Amino acid sequence: MNIKLLSKLSSFVIIAISLVFTVPAAAYTLQDDPSSTWSGDSLTTRTINGNVVTYQNLFAQNLTSNSLPALSFAIPFIWPNIDTTYVPMEWRNDLNGWYTSNFNNTGTSLTVSLTSPVASAVFMGKLADLTGSQQLPLTEPCQAGSPSCTPAPYPPETRNSTDLIPIISLGAFAPDETKRFDLSFTYSFGDQRVGALPTAFIGNTVSPIPEPETYAMFIAGLGLLGSMLRRRRTTHPL
Repeated sequence: MNIKLLSKLSSFVIIAISLVFTVPAAAYTLQDDPSSTWSGDSLTTRTINGNVVTYQNLFAQNLTSNSLPALSFAIPFIWPNIDTTYVPMEWRNDLNGWYTSNFNNTGTSLTVSLTSPVASAVFMGKLADLTGSQQLPLTEPCQAGSPSCTPAPYPPETRNSTDLIPIISLGAFAPDETKRFDLSFTYSFGDQRVGALPTAFIGNTVSPIPEPETYAMFIAGLGLLGSMLRRRRTTHPL
């Protein structure tokens, strides 16, 4: 194998290693994004079909004249509504959904899962408040600055930093862009009853904020890449 080919292969290896350092596994805190909002409007509908309740045509909106490179929608809390009563539910990591062991004091269990769209999961401890100065867990109802502020009559809840919550990627947003999306929740009762319930939920538009170690790895990767390029210029002048 000639020296020129070995040099090219070694350069390729160095570049690959540099990229590993420059683009590490995501280490993000997700912060409530004041540049965006979400809500429903006259186009938004709610339908119940069997054990599935669906909210159609919710919207997320970029409120600024700047592009947003990445925006997601997180759902920390939900409450089924029975008549005028809201049922508190815990997010259960092992069941991949919100769960209560004694639904409406009937002795049966209930799990509510976000079934559409496909969502990934994030630790509650990776969601920051509006200022980014505090981490969850939060105790509801709301405290000033909390992104998961819970107005009455929703019942108080407490979360742990290791609890998982679903998060949906909405992608990049152009200046002043609005995107529509749907949410479907599937009900699974321990006594096999049929029928979903109107479901109140708290949502937040959130953006990723790289953590300090991510910046450090990024700088280290760029330094390694720059060093390699300087060496190549020295060894192979134009």
